[in-house]
Amino acid sequence: MACILESDLSTESCSMSIGGLKGVWLANKADIDSTTSPSQGIVSAVTMVSPETFFVMGTEKDKSSFTQIFTPIGNTGFVVQTLDLFLNPEYISGNITATALALGEFVAIVETLKGEKFIMGRGNSLRSTVVDFNSGVATGDIRNLHVTMVANELEFIPKYTGTIPLV
Repeated sequence: MACILESDLSTESCSMSIGGLKGVWLANKADIDSTTSPSQGIVSAVTMVSPETFFVMGTEKDKSSFTQIFTPIGNTGFVVQTLDLFLNPEYISGNITATALALGEFVAIVETLKGEKFIMGRGNSLRSTVVDFNSGVATGDIRNLHVTMVANELEFIPKYTGTIPLV
């Protein structure tokens, strides 16, 4: 997504931080054949290596988020894309383990509470920097898997307008 400097110095067009994600889908980076980008800041399709698909991640309501931070280096720079997930292990599709999340390289499609979708890690992959599991023994104790993934990219997080390849 292009970050446009407005006359009032607003950063609304940058979407620097979005919290309370409605949905998150992860795919192994190696399972993505190509992406289609009709214009800068937009990805309209993802083609998977057959028969691979994205995995549905069961996020806990209003806890997961993503951010992007531009880091200038001379006349250029890079964008640090961070995806912070709080997952309910009972609602993760497929056979994804905490170890797989810790060691894998991923591309994510995230959906905001407003219904906008974005694609992250498309160039250099999202890699986990934190994976921890919280669990208690009482009925009301919180049980979740917390995963933080980071990618250093050359672009701001683009919007995703296509269909998510699922089983």
